[in-house]
Amino acid sequence: QAPLAAAGAVAVALLLGLKQALHGALRRLSEGEVLGALKLLFISLVLLPALPNQGYGPWQAFNPYVIWWMVVLIAAIGFAAYVAIRLVGTRHGLLITALLGGIVSSTAMTLTLARLHGERRLQALLACGLLATSALMFPRVLLEVGLINPALLAQLFWPLTAAALVYSGGALAFYRLAGRESDESGEPPLKNPFELGPALRFAALLLLILFLVEGARRWLGDAGVYLVALVSGLADVDAITLSLARSAQLDLDQQVAVRGIFLAALSNSLVKAGLIALIGGRQLALRTAPVMLGGLLLGAALLLF
Repeated sequence: QAPLAAAGAVAVALLLGLKQALHGALRRLSEGEVLGALKLLFISLVLLPALPNQGYGPWQAFNPYVIWWMVVLIAAIGFAAYVAIRLVGTRHGLLITALLGGIVSSTAMTLTLARLHGERRLQALLACGLLATSALMFPRVLLEVGLINPALLAQLFWPLTAAALVYSGGALAFYRLAGRESDESGEPPLKNPFELGPALRFAALLLLILFLVEGARRWLGDAGVYLVALVSGLADVDAITLSLARSAQLDLDQQVAVRGIFLAALSNSLVKAGLIALIGGRQLALRTAPVMLGGLLLGAALLLF
């Protein structure tokens, strides 16, 4: 009891010391953002502990606790990045917004930046932002894998890190080329990233992919897992990453899981390149596509050889 009481006293003293800073931060948040934070606390501290931690259904692929823990993980990362965007603002330029927005959703941020292609003065800066936000997908995948199944990190670290470094190098080159144009950018229209509806849809998608991965593995072998990874990565890289990392803890071969995760990242990156070409136009695509292709080829070479 004494250590617990001491810890409580320290926590109370810390909160009192940060009272003014906390009040200042809360004043900058809207009612919807505060409500989103409360929802996040509810699903993580109330719902999660109440769920059973055991498998159900075909192949026991449905584990309520594991699936909801993954939902909490994605929601927490997204909400933390959203709050950071709100607190930092856009005075530091489009690059910081692209980096933080890429943590929320790199695909959504790609769409947002590509729509600004009409501002000719911002072409180099937009290329910088697009490459920076796309680069964040790779460390995000590594973070998710590390939290779910650290045993896969040894094989994934260098391929994904190499791709991220190539993207980041291209972003830095375009940032230097852009000069001071970062002061011209506006604030991208971001929505609150945490709502119960999207969280539930993510849980449903995650459950579906878990069943598809296990079914494909049993009926089609490794090729089935790769096919599911490619198709899933077209829309969302997080769900298939978490699904394969989880399946590799059970009876999925680790090498198959690693290759599947990389294939999902590959297909998701190609989708981003396509969005840049379709929405951002030829000039923006010519600036970003060679860097993206080079990063993916280097990552694939490190994975295979």
